[in-house]
Amino acid sequence: MENLEWIKYVESILENCDEENPLHVFGYGNVLRRDDGVGLYIISNLLKTIKEKPKYIHIHPASTVIERKLDKIPKSSKILVIDAVKVEGAPGAIIFTEFKKVESYILDTHNISLKFILEAKSQLENSYLLGIIPEDTSIGEELTPVVRQSADEIVTHLRSILTKVSKLKK
Repeated sequence: MENLEWIKYVESILENCDEENPLHVFGYGNVLRRDDGVGLYIISNLLKTIKEKPKYIHIHPASTVIERKLDKIPKSSKILVIDAVKVEGAPGAIIFTEFKKVESYILDTHNISLKFILEAKSQLENSYLLGIIPEDTSIGEELTPVVRQSADEIVTHLRSILTKVSKLKK
């Protein structure tokens, strides 16, 4: 079941971006651990299907090495990380939050917490998380059907939002 609440937050973030305050969208995860690769799945599909986006929006597949890419991003940038997130809830549920509101470092499916990395790189203030609760992070390359459905919904909505913002900012 789709939760559309996140869409208004992403639209709001995009409305406040420009050349001086760009948005960097990162797909994060490990494609060899089933649903953990959902962030990369979403970014890959966005990059394949997006027709237009403003110049100040940058889309990056980050795998599990986001810290290397953060070194090259200006501190004035906004960051949206798309990832599998281990929190209570039904597999496939979509969550959105500001990283600074995350109380625990034990939120993601990786060895080093994304919040910890963003904090260490002084990028926590303008960083957001768009996540999907995974069903299975065991070894394997296919997303589970419930996570894939949520991921496809995110791709559809992000593509629509980016197209809309692109037309408004022309």
